[in-house]
Amino acid sequence: MQRKNISSGTCWESIVRYSRAVRGDFDSYQEQLLLTKRGDIIGLDNPYLQTIQIIKNIQSALQMTGACLKDVIRTRIYITDINNWEKV
Repeated sequence: MQRKNISSGTCWESIVRYSRAVRGDFDSYQEQLLLTKRGDIIGLDNPYLQTIQIIKNIQSALQMTGACLKDVIRTRIYITDINNWEKV
């Protein structure tokens, strides 16, 4: 399968040089940020809302490749405060 980079349209992709998702023999979804389509930051001090926004961003990227959340086999979330793990 031919490689296809999928963009979220934010300025960060060209600055930091990454793609939101890459479609190919094995799909990869990277660096999901806490941003809405308009670029608003969501849940700045709320780990639960941050997690919901990230899942929505992943779902949107999946839909662009013809996949859905049921197709996800692994996620990795890094948190800065272990006390928030249950909220995440």
